[in-house]
Amino acid sequence: MKLLEAMQQRRAVRSYRPDPIEHAVLQELVEIASAAPSYMNLQPWSFGICADPAQVSRFDDQARQFLLNDWSVNAPFLAQREELSRPEQRLFHNAPALIVVYAVQTEVDAECACAMAAYGLMLAAHSMGLASCWVSQARPWLDSVEGHTAMGVPSSFRVIAPLVIGAPLAMPLSPGRFKPPTRWV
Repeated sequence: MKLLEAMQQRRAVRSYRPDPIEHAVLQELVEIASAAPSYMNLQPWSFGICADPAQVSRFDDQARQFLLNDWSVNAPFLAQREELSRPEQRLFHNAPALIVVYAVQTEVDAECACAMAAYGLMLAAHSMGLASCWVSQARPWLDSVEGHTAMGVPSSFRVIAPLVIGAPLAMPLSPGRFKPPTRWV
């Protein structure tokens, strides 16, 4: 698959087959993501990988409960409270793998570099016939003491991109894109 095709065809997928993803494939995705540009080539990222579908499901339960327990802290997600309260609602969309991109430095643009690494990982997954979804709602739990402990990372790591990865049940159609506001000078 050509890069431009991958960029145009990649979609956030919210339904996955339960098939586990091989560790070598997940490692390859991380290595590809690590080719992202970064300020002064500082490479300010680290990756947490959970390749056990049962563990991803337990993390899903913990993240949902965390959001439901304290909406004052998690106010950006208040509108989804009713939806998240339904037992069938899954933050991680029943994906078999979770990769979390962490910023491990505070230098200039560390978050931007990590976001570029995440996008590169998502494009690489798509080119391999896999799918992904950036799950912003999981950030509050993953950035908590409990989340850091569960992922085995230091408390200084900052969650940038929680990504679920798996073989898609179906690829969604494009919702289309707005024409970007552009100003020529």
